[in-house]
Amino acid sequence: MCGIAGAVSTHLAPERMRADVRRMADTLVHRGPDGEGFWAGDGVVLGHRRLAIIDLSPTGAQPMTNEDATLALVCNGEIYNYRALRAELEKRGHRFKGHSDNEVILHLYEEHGPDCVQHLVGMFGFALWDSRQKLLMLARDRIGEKPLYTAQTDAGFFFASEMKALLKAPGVNGAMDPRLISNLMIYPAVPAPDTPFLGIKALPPASRLLLDERGPRVERYWSISFRGLARDWKDDEALAAFEQTMSDAVLGTCESDVPIAVSLSGGVDSSTVAVHAAKHGATLQSFCVGWEEPGKPDPEFARAARVAEICGLQHNNIQFQATDVSALPYVIQSYDQPLASFPALFAAGLARVMREQAKVVLGGNGADEVFGGYRGYERTWLKGSLVELASHVPGPLRDALAMLGGTRAREALETAALPLAARRGAMMQKAAELLGDRLLSPAAARAVREHRPASALDDYAAECAPRNHLDVVTYTDLMVYHQHGTTVIPDVSGMAVALEIRSPFLDHRVIEFAASLPRRLTVPKPFDPTYNKAIVKRALARHLPDDIVYARKMGFGFNISYTALLQGPWRKVVDVFILKGRFRETGYFNDAGIAWAVNHNAPVAWMLLVLSIWCELYVFHETPDAVAGRLAAQVG
Repeated sequence: MCGIAGAVSTHLAPERMRADVRRMADTLVHRGPDGEGFWAGDGVVLGHRRLAIIDLSPTGAQPMTNEDATLALVCNGEIYNYRALRAELEKRGHRFKGHSDNEVILHLYEEHGPDCVQHLVGMFGFALWDSRQKLLMLARDRIGEKPLYTAQTDAGFFFASEMKALLKAPGVNGAMDPRLISNLMIYPAVPAPDTPFLGIKALPPASRLLLDERGPRVERYWSISFRGLARDWKDDEALAAFEQTMSDAVLGTCESDVPIAVSLSGGVDSSTVAVHAAKHGATLQSFCVGWEEPGKPDPEFARAARVAEICGLQHNNIQFQATDVSALPYVIQSYDQPLASFPALFAAGLARVMREQAKVVLGGNGADEVFGGYRGYERTWLKGSLVELASHVPGPLRDALAMLGGTRAREALETAALPLAARRGAMMQKAAELLGDRLLSPAAARAVREHRPASALDDYAAECAPRNHLDVVTYTDLMVYHQHGTTVIPDVSGMAVALEIRSPFLDHRVIEFAASLPRRLTVPKPFDPTYNKAIVKRALARHLPDDIVYARKMGFGFNISYTALLQGPWRKVVDVFILKGRFRETGYFNDAGIAWAVNHNAPVAWMLLVLSIWCELYVFHETPDAVAGRLAAQVG
């Protein structure tokens, strides 16, 4: 796990390009405090900041080259199946210099070219230079656990693990992209390929970029097909297959030459990971973050401690502090975007504490999206079925019913007229437009319609060959709508303090297995969310008591209420940074809408607070220390 940066240019002098890449890499020291490395070829420079996890010796350092130095690699990530890949490659005559997991990528490329990504199990964002073909290949893992950003300027083509590094590259336009505001009407994090900056693009998940004399081209190399993977499982066979698949995934994430810990909320997902990690003999500590007050205990603290005791883990409960609002500028700077997700704040504090004990942490991220665990997914399936029935009503009759019905009935019937894969995007776009009309200036509200931020949902919904509306929702949640929680927060909160967070549920083999299941093994009861994620809970019930397995789902940090904080100890922060914030000078918002959010819609108010602080940092170019001081003054 590391930070990477690089440049390809026919315009820049070699010395200038090396200096540019070094300056970019210097912004990534937090991702790789254990060392740095650079490699230069004809018109290309690769830079690397090292966080030593596997093969701690100098042979694990990067950039790496193959036997004849015709290929050079920098990688941010971990390859969980590297032992099996290495054994096969050695049988085919490949010679390895060390024992790093990343080194297999070079030899896989020799065998398969750009299709080498198809053979990798893990999380990664890497750059590989092929000097024979004068070809740069960038690749990102299937779910997007590891980030990778690019910028094309008159000076050349640049890439890096974080946007802040690219802002150091020559000629990159760091002005705010107006589409950021449209995206914030739907998403907590900007969906790839968009970013908050006009001059920077994000490589989408499951994509590779090939750059040669013809210019850059982006290709998708993986997606889910629910119809193609569907299988008529018997329950006992499916349960056994889940246990084996999950066990293999956790075993891969336990590959490490440094200590490992578990981020444990006591819920089904993190408990499943803890059970399998303990079964594999890993010596682990566990950590839970929450908020307790006199007379108001945090149930996650008790639950997590109990699971840890059963699994034989050394457990730590971490109390969240309300005054941590002054940490917001540093948290937002670590993301380089206005991430409108409250858990990002306490995830940063949790990561700092875990880093004191471990370099690698296992988490349960992605399980709800993959296996249908969220409360509301049971209603999603039912509503989708009703809309599907409505889609078979003849058009004229459907139009007449829409005229007679209320607003919701009319919208549902209008949605029913659309193809299955287009329905969620249409509903989310409508919600974005309604919010924009209330919150934004007339011009910005029109931009929401023109930009159509929901198109990102449409693209993924179309590619997954859904069987029903639940398939559309879970897959688009995984790949777009919940990317902030499944991939962005784990990556950035961890790497900000040189901590690697691994998510076994995001192993693509686990995801493909889940896509093969019938609904009775994921979301079996349309009116009872207790049994959502059915197969995961049945498997966990073999190891833990039912009162833990079937307890009410809370989510990490359940007892921490940002509504109470915004209306209580942070109220002066709201006044100064939202109601009077300089972000209003951008002209995208109207004052009445801002006041409505502050008084009536805490999630939107939180988004505005985060955007306000992001603008202080990236539009008005305040330092994090200065903004933190102003925040602290409002809660002091």
